[in-house]
Amino acid sequence: LGECGEQVPLAPYCLEKLIDGYDDIKDARIKTALLTATMRLLYQRAPEVKAMLGRLLAKATEDVSNQDLHDRALLYYRLLRSSADPKLVERVVSLS
Repeated sequence: LGECGEQVPLAPYCLEKLIDGYDDIKDARIKTALLTATMRLLYQRAPEVKAMLGRLLAKATEDVSNQDLHDRALLYYRLLRSSADPKLVERVVSLS
């Protein structure tokens, strides 16, 4: 959904349901994929994704069940917070 969000009209809302159920997801790979897809979708549908991404980043940065997930969420958060160049952040996310 993160890569083809422009073609899928309900993409943000599908991801939002997963974000709302974040605490019920046990597999760290699914949480990581959710984080990456939401970040990628941000650059296609920012108005719809901004608030849900904030909630997801808050949950993922507090999640200590998987160090890689926690670190990736912190990286994305810090990039978004400090980068003056949104294209740089988009390139980093597209490579992950």
